[in-house]
Amino acid sequence: MGNVIDLRPVKCEEIDGPHMAGTFVCGACEHEWSGAAPVGTTHMECPKCRRDWGAPKHAIEPEMHWRCKCGEFLFWLTPKGAQCRRCGVILSDWAD
Repeated sequence: MGNVIDLRPVKCEEIDGPHMAGTFVCGACEHEWSGAAPVGTTHMECPKCRRDWGAPKHAIEPEMHWRCKCGEFLFWLTPKGAQCRRCGVILSDWAD
């Protein structure tokens, strides 16, 4: 009886954590495809040209994020802290 293969469905989170899914695009040949990858994946192999230049086509939004009092979500990271892109305030306690 050798090897036994478990055919029960397994969620991706059980294998290696949460995943992102959507459209990916190759930076080398511009091929687009639908796929899924573990969150934090920076490059995927393109199914067309086989180079590791695949990346998510659209921004991936986290479940939780910080917002400045002015309402802005984007910050510049500086040696003094996170600087709001809209109003310029430097938030040094943003991660507390």
